Amino acid sequence: MKKHILGFAIFNFIFASFAFLFAFFYAPPIPQIAEVKEKIEIKPSTDRFKKTSCFTKKQKNISHEVISSQYFTDEGRVISKIKLVWNGDGAPEKVTVNSTFFTLKNYQKNSFGTFQILENPFSDSNEKIVTIVSRISENERIEKSENLYAFFNVSEGSWTDTSAGSVLTLANSTEVLSVHGSSSIIKK
Repeated sequence: MKKHILGFAIFNFIFASFAFLFAFFYAPPIPQIAEVKEKIEIKPSTDRFKKTSCFTKKQKNISHEVISSQYFTDEGRVISKIKLVWNGDGAPEKVTVNSTFFTLKNYQKNSFGTFQILENPFSDSNEKIVTIVSRISENERIEKSENLYAFFNVSEGSWTDTSAGSVLTLANSTEVLSVHGSSSIIKK
C-alpha cells in the first residue's frame, strides 16, 4: 500500500512540475501600456450652495427642526431654538419664521404667536441655528397646569404663504417646557 501512495505522490510531483515549467516558458508576455499623465487643474467653485439632485422639485427648499422651546412663566416669554436647513440653489435674503402657540383648551380656536423676519441667515453655511424670542401678553396668560404647544412655519422671503407651509396640527407641534422661575429651582 505504501508503494501505491509513494508512486501517486511522485506522479503528481512530476505532472505539476511539467505544468509549471510549460506555463513559465510558453506563456505569452503581458504587453506593457504606457502610463497616461494628465494635467489636472483645480479651480475653486463659485457655486457654494448649488446641490445636484434629480428630485429638486419634490422637496422644499427650506426645512426646520425645533431643538428646544421653553416658556419662562415669570418673564412671560418663550425662547425657542430652531435649526434651519437650506436645500436649494443660492441663498435667500430673507427667511420668515411664523410661530404659533396654543394650549389644548384653545387649540385651533384662539391661538396666538409671533412673526419674525431673519436677514441673510444662510450667508455662512446651509445650516443655521436661530433663537426666536416670543413675548406673551397679559391677556394671553397661560395657567401653570396647562400644557403649551408651539408650531413653527418657516418660509423664504418676507411673507408667509400659508398654502405652501404645513397645517397646524397637534402631531407636528412641539411641546414647550415650562420654567416656573426661581420657585422651581431646587436649592440645597
